[in-house]
Amino acid sequence: MTVHNAIKYAPLVQRAAAAATGLAGEESGLERVGESLTPVFDLWTLPEWAFLRGERLCGWSRFVPAGGAATFAGVALCNTTPNILCVVEAVSVQIAGASPVQLWMALDADVQASFPASSQGASRDRRNPGTTSLAVVRYGSPAATPTAAPLETRTIAVAETMDLVAPPIVLATGQCCFVQTTIANIALFANFKWRERRLFPSEQARG
Repeated sequence: MTVHNAIKYAPLVQRAAAAATGLAGEESGLERVGESLTPVFDLWTLPEWAFLRGERLCGWSRFVPAGGAATFAGVALCNTTPNILCVVEAVSVQIAGASPVQLWMALDADVQASFPASSQGASRDRRNPGTTSLAVVRYGSPAATPTAAPLETRTIAVAETMDLVAPPIVLATGQCCFVQTTIANIALFANFKWRERRLFPSEQARG
């Protein structure tokens, strides 16, 4: 039997399609759906189908209190697991006083030195084994900004929550994005929403 439009490099997508249509992966018929019907089903539309694609939906909220004079509160999301891809879908921030807040890209080694405290995020799909993320949330109030590349700067009014516009952001292993206040001694709330999955062979970083 001829297989039309075979997908060779995304086996998780093949398995997700089989599960979404009720056809087992080894059954003939999945590749024939398009010959009998005009199928229109989007494996990425429904959040509950991320599980079928082998993706973990995650999120976390972190409050960092004012750290004192000459300190700048910050929260980072870091992909620390080999062969895992982390896609940051949304970031929002709130601060105690009107101040610019910046979003940065950095290496985990640099962020860890500045934000020593850490925790894991929470899974947003409780069908996954375990309830925590692979990615790590780091936070603290260092005296300076870690070595980083700026992505976005937003000025936030007092007690206002603001969604940042730079996401989505793709984090390879060893990469972080973080938000940090630009005025010293101000508390910070930060919320991150992301998904994580194993890398496909063709997605490995190139030199």
